[in-house]
Amino acid sequence: TEIVETKKAHEVHLNIVSKTLQARSRNYHFHLYIAPTKQNERIEWMLEKAIETGLDSITFIQTEHSEKSRINRGRLEKIAISAMKQSGEFYFPEINDLVLFENLIKTSGNETRLLAHCSDQHKKQSLKSIFSESGVQGKIGIYIGPEGDFSEKEIRMAYEKGFKGLSLGSTRLRTETAGLYATAAISAL
Repeated sequence: TEIVETKKAHEVHLNIVSKTLQARSRNYHFHLYIAPTKQNERIEWMLEKAIETGLDSITFIQTEHSEKSRINRGRLEKIAISAMKQSGEFYFPEINDLVLFENLIKTSGNETRLLAHCSDQHKKQSLKSIFSESGVQGKIGIYIGPEGDFSEKEIRMAYEKGFKGLSLGSTRLRTETAGLYATAAISAL
């Protein structure tokens, strides 16, 4: 800023010369992969709250048990902007279209991929135990299924592709609650 003019003893006019945005000061990038809920309001509510608690990017996934086959990305982007303003956040999260889960897991990124599911047939760990040694760092992707959970076939395929099983506690959570819980838990670690 520079002083443009001073008038009375308590009045100064300023000119903003430049603005600088600071990058987030954390060691990780959190990407939530989630099946859209049947009711739009639920996933919209989750997105708003997840942005307020530190979501970096979100991809909607189509699974075998999904009840919804499309999303209104324009509406979700408006909700994201509103949530950014509310929380004083300057970082606009990446919002991706709906992708088939089966296609998505075939790609291998350099992220820690965690599959939250309800099946007792596969080993699962808590977020705290997964990140106890190294702390939360790097790219982290948490996958949340639809109300009917991931199918056994999908769980098996994910494990074959190197996913780790994730437990979000002892109670069964709704899809949108699981998405928000995961976001808040990552930011609290």
